[in-house]
Amino acid sequence: MGMAKESTGSYQMGFATFGVLSALAFALVVLHRARWLEWALPKESHVGVEPIRVGVSVDSGA
Repeated sequence: MGMAKESTGSYQMGFATFGVLSALAFALVVLHRARWLEWALPKESHVGVEPIRVGVSVDSGA
């Protein structure tokens, strides 16, 4: 943010850069969520992890 202020005289580019980087980080977390959970779970837990599919409703059974 300070570098953007020094070079352009405004914080606008700093905010835009931070927004793009945070959106990219969020997208990477969403895309790799299932793989990370599968890696973190112990094999003996017998919990299945499936990727989230857009447009598919999940019945909670309640």
